[in-house]
Amino acid sequence: MLGSLLQVSSADINIRYFVDYVTRRVGPRSRVLDYGCGRADLVRALRSVGVEAYGADVFFEGMDFTKMRVDPLIESGVVRLIPPSGDVPFPDGWFDLIVSDQVLEHVDDLGKVANELQRLLCPGGVMLHHFPTIEVWREPHFNVWFSHRLPSPIRRPYLRWSHSLGLGKAETAFPDAKSWAMHVDAWLSRFCRFRRERDVLAAFRGPARRADTEYCVFRAAATNHPVVRRIMQTRLGAQAGAWLFRRLAFSAVEICARD
Repeated sequence: MLGSLLQVSSADINIRYFVDYVTRRVGPRSRVLDYGCGRADLVRALRSVGVEAYGADVFFEGMDFTKMRVDPLIESGVVRLIPPSGDVPFPDGWFDLIVSDQVLEHVDDLGKVANELQRLLCPGGVMLHHFPTIEVWREPHFNVWFSHRLPSPIRRPYLRWSHSLGLGKAETAFPDAKSWAMHVDAWLSRFCRFRRERDVLAAFRGPARRADTEYCVFRAAATNHPVVRRIMQTRLGAQAGAWLFRRLAFSAVEICARD
């Protein structure tokens, strides 16, 4: 069941889900921020349905942004660069809704980010964050199970062994298992800060609710597997599917503005 859910293209289904969520939750005439927008695909998708969407990102060197078509959006002010201070360059209370997709695990100072995003929310505003936690079983960037939980001296040989078995995302830029393992270990050490889910929620200090069940139901509807769709349409199936999805992929949590 979960295999079918995971095989759906994450980038495509997440954009479709966020567009659906935004238009249902706050309506098409809302003002929305995609925090950590990357190539700004979601910003474009939201604007195509009438949402006043903006993006912000640090464009960190852990990803290749050289081919991304964001320069015109930056020049127009639709996408804004986040400086080293972490201050997001938008006015207080400007957004009805803020989303992030696989971003919070790359943040060093989560408290700073949480305070900034709460500052940007209007009264009654809401955030929706998708983020993997330390509790996930499968490390989401390279797909080697439990590798994100290991210290470097143990992780490097474990990654090398996993690669030799054909596990994980093997990149052709690395000629052998050893060089790939060293690259993955260095990338995870430098760019990832996996936390417990409860610690992430504590940093935001706002009323929160799980959104992963409805996300999994939406994702199941996009599969070509009729049994999966039927199971996820039942309450028990959806709850079980969401629990497993959190262990294999990420958590989806809706957080409201602080009082």
